[in-house]
Amino acid sequence: MNEVTVIRLLGSVILVHRTADGKLCAGDGNPCTCPGHWRQMNMIKDSGKALAALLLMNATSYTNTYIAVGTGPATQSFVASSSKLNAELTTGGFARVLATTAKRITTTSDDTIRWTTTFTARTNGTTSVTEEGIFHASAANAGYCIVAQTFTAVAMATGDTLDITHDLQFS
Repeated sequence: MNEVTVIRLLGSVILVHRTADGKLCAGDGNPCTCPGHWRQMNMIKDSGKALAALLLMNATSYTNTYIAVGTGPATQSFVASSSKLNAELTTGGFARVLATTAKRITTTSDDTIRWTTTFTARTNGTTSVTEEGIFHASAANAGYCIVAQTFTAVAMATGDTLDITHDLQFS
């Protein structure tokens, strides 16, 4: 008897917002019980599925991954076929950042990829970050979008930091 194995991709993102002096922010409308923290499931993009297939074929030119943030409508959901954020930020400390990557165990050995980075606001005034995504290219609005998520606005003042931890589990 032949068995069929189905591979699912499950993505989640954790955001941590701190003020310039390192204190956790409260009152950003986040759904978690801990001030300054968010955790949400995200959408796996069609281009992310295509990139996973390329990586399984050992296409090493697609291995660098960058995290981008944007200011698109927090209420707007992504469609799987889109390959970019709604309104990607490119200045003020919010340009794409090469993420630190690591393997981790969720259910079985090395079944999860974890990307982490920190953005530091370098703007005058406040920037409301409402979306983030993982890309294989460093240039804004370019490359495969692996996963993306919108969320309630994070009001970033000058010197504030936003830690992003993004997990993608193969299950």
